[in-house]
Amino acid sequence: MAKRWRIHSYDSVRIETLRRAAGVPAVVAQLLICRGVSESAAKSFLDPKLSALYDPDLLPNCPAAAERICQAAADRRRITVYGDYDVDGISGTAVLYLCLKLLGADVGYYIPHRSDEGYGLNSEAVRSLAA
Repeated sequence: MAKRWRIHSYDSVRIETLRRAAGVPAVVAQLLICRGVSESAAKSFLDPKLSALYDPDLLPNCPAAAERICQAAADRRRITVYGDYDVDGISGTAVLYLCLKLLGADVGYYIPHRSDEGYGLNSEAVRSLAA
């Protein structure tokens, strides 16, 4: 059974207003409007500021984890970034790997095999990496 696409109706005046305000093509403005994104939210999303980032120190145990990683790097201990095979997992692994490498850490990475190891942290892989 074929699925039918439903095209949302749209207001061409709103699209043009958002297109000009955000400096994006009309199709992008239409997509943002269809998803309920306001003009101010669109501007914030499309022109992000570092000051708008979430404070990582508010994440549970983040300061202790950062300290542990810095100490391991200073002691030249091997650090392995355990990633994931989806796009954000691979991207995050690459960014963290490169940052640690720039800091001079002895760093490697591990991306689990999707069909053999499944999703999430694999205790067998962790044991193998720790050996």
